[in-house]
Amino acid sequence: MRAYIFLPDTFPSLNDYIAKERIHRLAGAKMKEEQTDRVIWQVKKMPKFKKPVTFQFTWHEKDRKRDPDNIIFAKKFILDGLKEAGIIPQDSQKYVMGFRESIVTNPTAPGVEILIIDEDG
Repeated sequence: MRAYIFLPDTFPSLNDYIAKERIHRLAGAKMKEEQTDRVIWQVKKMPKFKKPVTFQFTWHEKDRKRDPDNIIFAKKFILDGLKEAGIIPQDSQKYVMGFRESIVTNPTAPGVEILIIDEDG
C-alpha cells in the first residue's frame, strides 16, 4: 500500500526549536504540540498502515537559506502526528524502516511531500 500527502508551508527548523527551548522549556513543548496537531488535522483521511513503512520526503523550501539538517528535523513533528492520528501504529524501528529525502527550492509552494510505502508497496 502507498499513500501520498502534501503538507503546505514550512515547519520550524531545529534552530527555531532550540531557540524556543532556551526561552523556556515549556515554549519548546508548546511548539512541538502545535506542529504535531497541525499534522494530525491534515492527515485524518489518509489510509491506516499496519505493516512497517518507508517514508519518502521531498522538502519544498522557499529558498536555499536553511541547512538540510535543520529542515529535516521536522520529521519529528510529522512522525509524531502520523502516530497520534493512527496512520502508523508507532514511530519506532519496528514500524519505520527508513527514509529517503530530497530538498527542492519552490518559492511559490513551500511545504513537504510525503510518500508512505508499506513493505508490500
